[in-house]
Amino acid sequence: MLDEERLSYRALDVEQIGSVYEAVMGFELHKAEGPSIAIRAKKRWGAPVTINLESLLGIAVADRNKWLKKNTDQEVTGSALVALKSATTVDDLQAALKHKIHLEVTPVAVAALGAEFFPDVI
Repeated sequence: MLDEERLSYRALDVEQIGSVYEAVMGFELHKAEGPSIAIRAKKRWGAPVTINLESLLGIAVADRNKWLKKNTDQEVTGSALVALKSATTVDDLQAALKHKIHLEVTPVAVAALGAEFFPDVI
């Protein structure tokens, strides 16, 4: 996808295919250890950051927004901040972060994947 338009590899020339290949080589595979969502990048062309919602629940209430800022460059204010601090479940966190979630990447939370999906990944 480029500028919200689907690209066809048939329409790309050799240099463009090389650029796509180079971009893909920069990706890393990470195993979801718990229900995870992608947080939108603050900059327009930045990459989203995936966070484990169970891990965020384990952060002290007063430190959650600071952790979010440090790890995703995003922070919440107002009623979203109140909801973030009072969240006691993964669903509560998703509701608190609803305006920060990159819905094209994670329209729903990604479930934790067990060894049956990634037997060689430790």
